[in-house]
Amino acid sequence: MTERTITTPDDNSAVNHSRGGSSSRRTRGDGSTTVDHHTRGIARTIRPLCRAFIAHPHHRRDMLIDIPGVEATHYQFAFKRLRDTRQSLPRERYRRVFYAPLRIFDRPDETDDRTVVTLYAGRRDPAANRLIEPYRLFIDHTGWTDSRIRTLRRDLRDARDEAEDDYLNHAASKTWAFFIGSQDAGDPSVFLVDTPGHICFITAEITHPRL
Repeated sequence: MTERTITTPDDNSAVNHSRGGSSSRRTRGDGSTTVDHHTRGIARTIRPLCRAFIAHPHHRRDMLIDIPGVEATHYQFAFKRLRDTRQSLPRERYRRVFYAPLRIFDRPDETDDRTVVTLYAGRRDPAANRLIEPYRLFIDHTGWTDSRIRTLRRDLRDARDEAEDDYLNHAASKTWAFFIGSQDAGDPSVFLVDTPGHICFITAEITHPRL
């Protein structure tokens, strides 16, 4: 996976490290940094790509990106938010970096082979405006090392804690799940993820400027 290298006047201007270290999930997107259109960087996970997407809302149409299996060359089109609908859940035509908020008070379903995460997006009851068919991530970690599974579950636990704190404090930020996954053929509410580097959790306020 490759991305446009982001240059900033201050290395800390785009990321607010709430817990310190490279595993921090809090990212601020204020468009205050600049973009270098001449160099590329390599990313082994989608996390730095997602941070760049959040941090540079005004440059998404110009920033180039190259993710194997994702047929989009610019950030604006490589990412897609899963949104609420009052109709049947749609079939996604293209593979993208999908994202949606975590559903805070639904605990993940964890077994030896997989972890299931519920998202706060999906089909709503038109009358009650209640989420009745949420999107879910089925993370298949068959074949993953024990260390990778522990890391996933620790990150998910910390992400849910951050999401609950922000909810109770009425913060504008949300905790988002970003992932590259395949929509289940029989159930459009389910996305399947089986690669460790294809999922991350980031707490941020994501803005979408008018184009």
